[in-house]
Amino acid sequence: MSFGFRLAALGAALLAATALPAAEKVLFQLKGDTKLRVTRGKVTNKEGVLTAKLPVTFFSTERFKVDPAKVYTVSGSFTSSLGETKDNLWFGFVPYDAQGKEIFSQTYNRLVPEAIAEVAADAKQGDTKIVVKGNFKPWLPSLKNSDRFLAVDAKADGSDLPNSKLVRTAKAGAALRDDGSLEVTLLKPLPFALTAGTKLALHTWGVSYLVVSPRKAASGENLISGSYAVKAEDDIKAFCPGAASIGIAFFCRDKEGELEIRDLKIVESDN
Repeated sequence: MSFGFRLAALGAALLAATALPAAEKVLFQLKGDTKLRVTRGKVTNKEGVLTAKLPVTFFSTERFKVDPAKVYTVSGSFTSSLGETKDNLWFGFVPYDAQGKEIFSQTYNRLVPEAIAEVAADAKQGDTKIVVKGNFKPWLPSLKNSDRFLAVDAKADGSDLPNSKLVRTAKAGAALRDDGSLEVTLLKPLPFALTAGTKLALHTWGVSYLVVSPRKAASGENLISGSYAVKAEDDIKAFCPGAASIGIAFFCRDKEGELEIRDLKIVESDN
């Protein structure tokens, strides 16, 4: 091997050893021709600057696959026409499963993860009450005041999440029985039969979108930014279970005024 060749090889090795991390990749950036799915309110797009008449809810139509080895940062700038908004700006990701279906919060918001109970007696399709036994006592404070969801075929390790096999309980619809079991009244008749021994967990509502930092907007420019990954770390939040792809989600429930929205962006970077 010639001296020149060896020197070149050494230089290449040193360069590889000191190479900078891979550059961030911009997956999404708001442009004049960006398509949005608006489900409430009115949004106009002028050369990549949005004007949203409140109240408003919108989503990006593009979706992006989640890589477990990457971090995903969403950001944008928001300006209110009426000074401070009354409601927060709810901005972040909307998660989708491997089949492209939106993942809703009640499918994974398990109130007491360690409290797995079970059906005490067979319940038929169409029944409006079920009897539960086992570790249900941690559920009681929540069941007494609000309607919740019972996740069917629940697993103690959470491997069933997101779990869309849910039955909704009636508000204040739980009563202890003389034998120590719990009778739960349902909001609607059972859509399927349940056999004794079926495992149950208690779920609740929540914001289905993976919001980065709920806050109110003022008349000046408000930058909102936050990061998610498959595993939480430091200031990086974890995606919900089952998230296979993501898009942008935004909503604000104010009844009047407008928001000017700029620089919506999703950036993928190394974890």
